[in-house]
Amino acid sequence: MRRPSPRRAIIAVGLLLLVAFVASRVISGLGHGAPAPGFSQFLGDLSAGRVAQVTMAPSVQELSVVSKDGRKYTVGYPDNFGRQLTNDLTQNKVQFDVKGRGGSAWWGFLITLAPFALFFIFWIFLMNQMQGGGSKVMSFGKSRAKRMSVDSPKI
Repeated sequence: MRRPSPRRAIIAVGLLLLVAFVASRVISGLGHGAPAPGFSQFLGDLSAGRVAQVTMAPSVQELSVVSKDGRKYTVGYPDNFGRQLTNDLTQNKVQFDVKGRGGSAWWGFLITLAPFALFFIFWIFLMNQMQGGGSKVMSFGKSRAKRMSVDSPKI
């Protein structure tokens, strides 16, 4: 039986990393178009009555804005400006919604850790396959050599 080549595993991991890199570049490049308006332009649109709907996300201090002409954009707002912003939206009779603060810190930590854990599991699987199956992943220090004595029969 032919043993699998470690070169194949290295090539497979390299191809996987290349595909992940290209996919992240393609996905991150999709949103680039006309530059989004800034916060001061949002305030000008709000006072001029050109804003139809706003969704506030206080956890990331971001506003998702829909203008009356159907244009959608996202803009950040300064610290401690939420109460003033809420009052301005109410005075200008703009429909708005506020999203929750978000999940716990543990959930965010687990989401961040998940890709590394998956990569580690995949790596262990590859090492297991390279050693011909079984549970030989960490048996690199065990010698299979047998000691031969002078008295033993040679068969």
